[in-house]
Formats: sequence, structure tokens, C-alpha cells
Amino acid sequence: MKLSDRRKKEKLKLDQMMRVLFRLSKRLTVQLINGLFGERFATEDVKAIHYGNAEFILDEYERIVGDLFLKLDTRRGLFHYHVEFQTLNDQSMVIRMFRYGFEKALELAAGREDNGLPLLAFPKQIVIFLEENEAIGEELAFRMRLPDGTETVYTVPVLRY
Repeated sequence: MKLSDRRKKEKLKLDQMMRVLFRLSKRLTVQLINGLFGERFATEDVKAIHYGNAEFILDEYERIVGDLFLKLDTRRGLFHYHVEFQTLNDQSMVIRMFRYGFEKALELAAGREDNGLPLLAFPKQIVIFLEENEAIGEELAFRMRLPDGTETVYTVPVLRY
């Protein structure tokens, strides 16, 4: 087996193992969400945890697959989360996070409007890096210029494990 094939297989196994962590029990999943995203959900306030679609087909029939999308159905409403597991410090990761978040926002916005306008609401996101690398910062970010000239910074928090 070639080295690149072996690395791909190892990455798939690692992704699968990380996803299992979020499915062990409702209590553990709520604790993970609380810890990763700074939330304060009580297990008894969470009615259900839904594991969402993570595969998106783009216009050019390109397939992109995120790692883990969760929806918590709570007494306070619905909350959406996206967790990516990363083994290497990939410079394109922040762009991929934007694409995953945008695709999920499109999926969630289908048929929904706010004051007569479609609302694209990104899930809360985090990237968990599973490598030792001092070049990995506290967040991933890029600056985006909109057609009217306004700029905004898109950021995704990082957990270095």
C-alpha cells in the first residue's frame, strides 16, 4: 500500500473515531458541546440531538464532506454546531470551513425567511487540531470584501489537542 493511501485510510479511521465520541451518550455529547462552544446546556434541557447531513454537492458536481454537524433541540430552541477534526495544519482549512458553513446555512435556510428575506445562519463552528504544531493559532480567519466595499473578518475558533 502506498504511503499516501495509508495516510488517507488512517485519516478516515481517525475521523470515524472522533465522530464516535459525539455519539457515546447524550450526557457526554452535551458536555462536549458545552466545553467546545462555551455553552451551558443542562442534559435534561436537551430534548434531542440530531446528527445532520455532512455531505454537500456543489454546482460543478464536486462533493465536499464535513466531519460532524449537530443540532440540539432544547427547551430554548434549536442550536446548530459544526466540528471539524484536522490532523495537519492545512492553510486552506479556513476556506473549507466557510464552504461547509455556507452549505449548511443554505440547507437550513430552505423556505425560511426573516422579515421577508432569506436568512443564512451559519452553525457555530470549531476546528480541533490533533497534532502538535506551534504554527497553529487560536483561530482561523480570513478577510472578506463584499460587493459594496464593506469588509468583514470570518473566524473559526481552534482547539489544539
